[in-house]
Amino acid sequence: MRLLRACLLPMLVFANLTVVQSARGTTLELIRDVDAPPLKALLLSTDIDVSVTGPIVRAVVTHRFRNTSADWMEGVYVFPLPESSAVDTLRMRVGSRFIEGELQERMAAQATYEAARAEGRRAALLEQNRSNVFQTSVANIGPGDVVVVQIEYQQHLERRDGVFSLRLPLVVTPRYEPLDEVTNVRFATNLSNVSAPDVGSPIRLDDQDSLGLHNPVEISIDLAPGAPLVRLESQHHEVNIRRDGNNSQVELTDPVPADRDFVLTWELQAEAEPQISVYSETVDGYAHQLIKITPPDAADMPPPPRDVVFIQDVSGSMSGTSIRQARRALEAALRRLRPQDRFNVIAFNDQFQSWARNFVSASPDEIERIVTVVSNLEANGGTDILPALEAGLALGGNDKGRVRQIILITDGAVGNENELLEVIEQQLATGRFFALGIGSAPNTHLMESAARIGRGAAVYIGDTEQVEKAMDALFSKLENPVMTDLRLDLPLDIDAIPARLPDLLSGEPLSISLRGPNISGTALLSGDIGGVRREIVIPLDTAEVRPGVARLFARHLISEFEIGEIRGAEPWAVEAAILDTSLRYGLVSRVTSLVAVDDAKITNAPLTRANIARNMPAGWDPVVFMPSEHELMHIKARGLSGHQAAAAPSFNLTNGPTVTIPKGSLGWRRTLLLGLALLAVGLFLFSTRRGHTA
Repeated sequence: MRLLRACLLPMLVFANLTVVQSARGTTLELIRDVDAPPLKALLLSTDIDVSVTGPIVRAVVTHRFRNTSADWMEGVYVFPLPESSAVDTLRMRVGSRFIEGELQERMAAQATYEAARAEGRRAALLEQNRSNVFQTSVANIGPGDVVVVQIEYQQHLERRDGVFSLRLPLVVTPRYEPLDEVTNVRFATNLSNVSAPDVGSPIRLDDQDSLGLHNPVEISIDLAPGAPLVRLESQHHEVNIRRDGNNSQVELTDPVPADRDFVLTWELQAEAEPQISVYSETVDGYAHQLIKITPPDAADMPPPPRDVVFIQDVSGSMSGTSIRQARRALEAALRRLRPQDRFNVIAFNDQFQSWARNFVSASPDEIERIVTVVSNLEANGGTDILPALEAGLALGGNDKGRVRQIILITDGAVGNENELLEVIEQQLATGRFFALGIGSAPNTHLMESAARIGRGAAVYIGDTEQVEKAMDALFSKLENPVMTDLRLDLPLDIDAIPARLPDLLSGEPLSISLRGPNISGTALLSGDIGGVRREIVIPLDTAEVRPGVARLFARHLISEFEIGEIRGAEPWAVEAAILDTSLRYGLVSRVTSLVAVDDAKITNAPLTRANIARNMPAGWDPVVFMPSEHELMHIKARGLSGHQAAAAPSFNLTNGPTVTIPKGSLGWRRTLLLGLALLAVGLFLFSTRRGHTA
């Protein structure tokens, strides 16, 4: 046993691994080192209060950190927010006082926080790690103390397929990073090969029912849609609903664990939603407008023949409920193809296989053959999307008169989103890209960004009962765009986002943000509908005043800068533009953070850092995703993530001799040398320790 521990210890240190165990009850234990006694960690609870007025959302997220230990603590928590949220407020409660956060450049905010932490003052720091992943750090939480941190953000909602949807993400899924191309090894952190935003945020694997709620969440929503409701429902959680005319109060029936996204949907009376809505706000002498255009009915024309590539995720994070949803979705999509269409299917984990070398005809016999294979797909291995994506984009089929479409079916649990987006931007050409998000907590940043760059759409499936409805919605967009080749003509001196307009798709709204010293008159949106050039007149003088529109413009502008970087803009210029916009509008971004510091010094005691564990996303199978303790040494020696090591790729998606040769994921010589080196270090430590005790 000592020999095993001696061999295992250097691997854990080398991998920067945080080991987490759970005690009986609701407290967690954090292991500081192999021989140290367990330490009770901070407890975290979250309240989310949301106000929805028309399509504008204002939300307050309250985190309560409770120190049950006898030590002074620093709490660190990684959490998600909606992809399009504009975060502008941080406040920390000390006793009965609230201390407002100050927006600073990211490095300056970190320095301010670290200085306060070292001086024994309470402080809170809010940082953005991705556009939808944030981290809160709270310093100097005394024994028995509760420290409250509040975050506020603005968001606007889209009306898709006639339905408004409010998604409140509650868990950050572990992110897979592909192996480094030079060393062929990228060591894992926290028992999974996650990327930077997840470092220091371990995954809790215990049975939720036996240990009580971990990271409990309460949600309250004030909904004022501005028109009569036809339908209002929570997709995945039990809620209480109180009606007051057109308005509603929605609350969770009971607190829930932070293990899956909360999704509230509502539908307005058909005549209540106009085709064009314009909202405005004036800030610092500049007018800002948000234009929302609901697509007209699609032209009644037969859709053109299509070449469709389905890229299906069968990695370990898709195990359990997600792979069942994905199989049903892919089968439903394949059966929607027509004989004049052509298709291919590429399945991937940390290797990939394709059904054929190129496109094959969607004949009834071919569809039945592939459906039989798809129904037997199982999930295991790593999530290396890039090789499969490149293979799908490289397929021939740009024949004149045929529409080329790429459909990615995945939970998106990867850390190399920008790399994937760059490939889509560079290689998609005239095709269109669609993302089908699977599971309880899909990576909406990847899905929405890929759809935006690929001039397509993103659709989500949260449970198996939603498959047919989601696929119907997706195919209504795939089969016939409502309006193509869009152009927006505006009065002079007005900035418009996005710079590159997408196709107007069935059920998919178009949002345009404007800024100028004066916005008046009309704008003209033109495009092709059924081969005929049509125009939509947008009145700019009749805008409805709504607070928050200016910050939404700024958030959209930052996203445009980030897409510009993917399209080849100089990184330094992008950083400067994001910094200027963030400071001007008071938003947290990748280059700015919010920091709140109390003036009073309260302790000289050393701090213990507690990284608060996240829940495993609902529906994930920890047996497949995470390694056992027995497997840990072998996994680290190979440089693999937990969900990569659960099993060798076992899917078989072949169509006779035309199968694409799977890409290997390991260089065995490097792996063998690394394993021997780590074993030697372990033996050396063991012999040294034995000499000391002799």
